[in-house]
Amino acid sequence: MAEIERRIKKAWSAYWSMKDIFKSNIDIKLKKIAMDTIVTPTLLYGCQTWPISNEVIHKMQIFQRSAERSMLGLTLRNKVRNTIIRNTTNIIDAAKLVCQLKWRWAGHLARTTDGRWSEKMLHWYPREARRPPGRPRRRWRDDLVSAAGINWTQLAADRDQWRSMEEAYAQYWATH
Repeated sequence: MAEIERRIKKAWSAYWSMKDIFKSNIDIKLKKIAMDTIVTPTLLYGCQTWPISNEVIHKMQIFQRSAERSMLGLTLRNKVRNTIIRNTTNIIDAAKLVCQLKWRWAGHLARTTDGRWSEKMLHWYPREARRPPGRPRRRWRDDLVSAAGINWTQLAADRDQWRSMEEAYAQYWATH
């Protein structure tokens, strides 16, 4: 969770470093381009390695909504719905993009057969280590298993089938 907080702070600093663009009266399309090419990639750097949870998605949505409100010069007191703001800005949805990037990375890892450490870590199961009592933390592949089943690595071998499942996976997390 500390990594997500760190990425949000970096994204805010990227946003405020371009304050002249975001707070000016220039066209919203130019603000969208700046947001999609600089701030969103800063926020999502390394997101393929995060275990996705409702809390992670929620934190990213909060950041994006506040940045969009700031771009448009709105506050919460204006009581403008998030859907109206999103339709105005047309910014890439970070929650959906995180899921798509993770899905693609998982497919890439599952298709790797040359003995890289990432492939070994994907299939590694620490038999001697015990997880702490209580509710176990989510592991990186838990959401992939819940979406595609226990044999998701075999499904990923077929690129076309794996790509067709990507949109459903991203939509599930973006709306959850």
